[in-house]
Amino acid sequence: MSKLGKRLIEGLNEAIAIAGTKPGTLRTITIEAADVVEIRKSLKLSQDKFAERFRLSAATVRDWEHGRRKPDASANNYLLMIKHAPDVVEKVLAGAYAKIA
Repeated sequence: MSKLGKRLIEGLNEAIAIAGTKPGTLRTITIEAADVVEIRKSLKLSQDKFAERFRLSAATVRDWEHGRRKPDASANNYLLMIKHAPDVVEKVLAGAYAKIA
């Protein structure tokens, strides 16, 4: 049997095992919720400057900070990238926007 065939069978067996698992016994993953205020303040930026630097809407940043809205999963992941590597995010954005211009 090919490597692909073996991997497909392994995957199917895993899916069958998961399908037969009782509720509550599956592994769960907890995602860190980004604290927008803490991230922004750690960078010493105003809401407007933070929004501008990371290509976000200033109104959205305000809504997140005031609890009127919560970042969806993608925005939360983006905020966590900003928290842990703001210089990298800025370089990526600069490169992406340079190619468009």
